[in-house]
Amino acid sequence: MEERQKHNSEKDAIFKPVIQYMTKNINKSLKTEDLASLMYMQPTYFIRCFKKQYGMPPITYFNRMKIYKAMGLLAGTDLTIEEISGEIGIFDTSYFARLFKKHCGISPTRYRAEFKKM
Repeated sequence: MEERQKHNSEKDAIFKPVIQYMTKNINKSLKTEDLASLMYMQPTYFIRCFKKQYGMPPITYFNRMKIYKAMGLLAGTDLTIEEISGEIGIFDTSYFARLFKKHCGISPTRYRAEFKKM
């Protein structure tokens, strides 16, 4: 088990610059080409390697990061849905709501209401 964790952390270290870049730029829109250039890889090869490591393409991973941040903001702040959407770089609130529902199974408004009940 310990050997497996060491192996996984070594593999995660390969993409550490990409993950850090995504985190730093969570409020922006990123292109696969920009992420691939951080790793000095061709975009298609980068996508394949990233997907092998994380089980999803980099843009899907980045969108999931955005949704997790939105979940935290919905639960921990009184910011409006529009403000939260802007905080994560999605300026079309309808698109944000669809993306959120796709990942979480409920709307952002309902998520906030359910979280406040706890």
